[in-house]
Amino acid sequence: MTQELDVIVVNWFAGPLLTQCLTSLKRASSGGVSLSRVIIVDHGSEDGPLDRAVNAEAALQLPLTVLTDHSNPGYGAGANKGARAGSADYLLFLNPDVYLTEQNLTAALDLLRQDSDHRCGIVGIALKDGKGDVTRSCARFPTPGGLLAEALGLPKLWPNRFKSLFMTEWEHSENREVDHVMGAFWLMRRADFERLGGFDETFFMYLEDVDFSYRARAAGLASRFIATTSAQHIGGGTTRRLSQGHRLAFWLDARLTYARKHFNLAGRAVTWSALFLAEPLARLVWALRKGSADRLISVFEGYWIFFTRNRGRDVPPPDKIGTS
Repeated sequence: MTQELDVIVVNWFAGPLLTQCLTSLKRASSGGVSLSRVIIVDHGSEDGPLDRAVNAEAALQLPLTVLTDHSNPGYGAGANKGARAGSADYLLFLNPDVYLTEQNLTAALDLLRQDSDHRCGIVGIALKDGKGDVTRSCARFPTPGGLLAEALGLPKLWPNRFKSLFMTEWEHSENREVDHVMGAFWLMRRADFERLGGFDETFFMYLEDVDFSYRARAAGLASRFIATTSAQHIGGGTTRRLSQGHRLAFWLDARLTYARKHFNLAGRAVTWSALFLAEPLARLVWALRKGSADRLISVFEGYWIFFTRNRGRDVPPPDKIGTS
């Protein structure tokens, strides 16, 4: 049975990673999946690398649409823009550093198609790193206590007593329902995406997918993880271009945005204390223990960027990062 699908890729200076992603997508669409559109939403990348990606042999065989925004309004805004440009019944949000196999699309789509009671809302698959190891890509919904524990590094110090936001204690070896599957490969019905209003664009980067999963759960839709099919995920394929300080600023911004939206006053106070009192101290102690000057500098850089550059959202091109 042919299943029509729109694929949305939000791109920020992915370069050759995007070319490889599109090549893998062409291969993965050969198993009874009809690609209605492959929509690249590009945020300010240089024309040369983007042109080479979309003019590659595999890309030329895809129903490709490129939407260019010379600013960077954030991942959620870009993903929403891409979704609006299509019309297929199913949506796949795919990171440009994910390389698919022939089974990925059919396995994920079959799960949604066979879900007769419409209980399943979001589907993710196993993601493997460059060494072939399954990465821990499923997560719990954040809580004030959980964010405080993370800020203090307690899950790393006492993993048996404090659970990480990511489900690091679980081997991701079986299919199961989870709170959240990583947005690097994120499949759902268009009708559900539109009914829930898409991604909340007040999130710039990080946690916009977790926020959506939380709202989907409240609406009676579950997130399902498939362990029996896997794709390669480079991980940080575009964000690795950012300095550690920039990534920290984004992570601060995302957690504060999530807390304001989903926590009560006490929970927001705990989160604020965790992020601006406990976490800086814990990060500085950790950097000193490791004897890492780079880690030490990144802590000061991250908080400085957060407070002086629109909470980190004024992002210069990669070649300018760390030079201004």
